Amino acid sequence: NPSSLLGPLCESSASPMSESEEGLKVELRTTPVDKRFSNTNQARHCYSFYNAFHQCVYENDGNDEPCFELKRHYASICPTKWVENWNDQREAGTYAGPVPGEGDKKAAGH
Repeated sequence: NPSSLLGPLCESSASPMSESEEGLKVELRTTPVDKRFSNTNQARHCYSFYNAFHQCVYENDGNDEPCFELKRHYASICPTKWVENWNDQREAGTYAGPVPGEGDKKAAGH
């Protein structure tokens, strides 16, 4: 369960509804408050959500639909360049963070 990776989380912070140019209501939201991370430096928070998203996708056999909230959270606080670099590293097999399924390969003797 990806939420277990993140510990106790509170409700997502949300701004009041505002009207867009077309007159539609738009709700702006960001990540939930997490007391493990300071309000000034969100790097660890970003990294945790990014990894939790990929773990969730792995646990759902590549289906990212149930993991949408995790992706929304990391996308709202992670610098785009970081995510691009991490994605490139994941594709190249050089990502230094946790890689879902990596332990499964080692256990199988690969």
